[in-house]
Amino acid sequence: MAKQALGHCEIKPHVPPRTCNQISIFSNLLPGCQTQPELGGFTGLQQYQSCGKIEDILGASYFQIQVFKKPCGNEEVGGRSLLKEDIAKAGRVTKLVNGCRDVLVLYHQGQLHAMDMRCYHSGGALQYGDIEEFNGRACIVCPWHKYKITLAEGEGLYQAVDDPTARPLRTHWRSKGVKQRIHKVTEVNGDVYVTLNNSSEAIESDVYQTEKYRAVLLPAEPKPKPKK
Repeated sequence: MAKQALGHCEIKPHVPPRTCNQISIFSNLLPGCQTQPELGGFTGLQQYQSCGKIEDILGASYFQIQVFKKPCGNEEVGGRSLLKEDIAKAGRVTKLVNGCRDVLVLYHQGQLHAMDMRCYHSGGALQYGDIEEFNGRACIVCPWHKYKITLAEGEGLYQAVDDPTARPLRTHWRSKGVKQRIHKVTEVNGDVYVTLNNSSEAIESDVYQTEKYRAVLLPAEPKPKPKK
């Protein structure tokens, strides 16, 4: 029996869920393919692996394909990296990393920083905030309620008053602890990669990274105007 030559093939399975930390694997043998198959319909998938064309004992050709979605916590790779020169020129960029977390990447005084994009307090858009120094620590100031967040640690800073009856008032800076999730930034030959911080310890900014927030609250928010 003559084998059927299908020529060009395309895979169109159901799109796997976009849930963080869930890996979806699709493996199949495609009979008759003569060229590398296309992965049509795999919206949201970051990577796939082709095991190459194989032939059975009757001479029929197959392509073995594995398709998978990367879990949160892995670096953006390949063409999905950011360019340091672009970040330095803009001062800050936002990026949906691995399809599951909105991250703000900042360039300040020669250093790269990455954190959750929305302020831990009320979900303010930190990409529109100013960077200022408080008590010798570089912070981004939320444009909504002026909350101060350290770039390096994600700590919330506030001014404390030991004796409210004293005149003049004497204040000093204190930390509320880590409130904003900070992510790792790596630069390789001018390419910038973000590795998500997947610590199991809950951090207050996590609430604005949920599907519930994106689906219900985010579309209803007014869009802030970027600075001129």
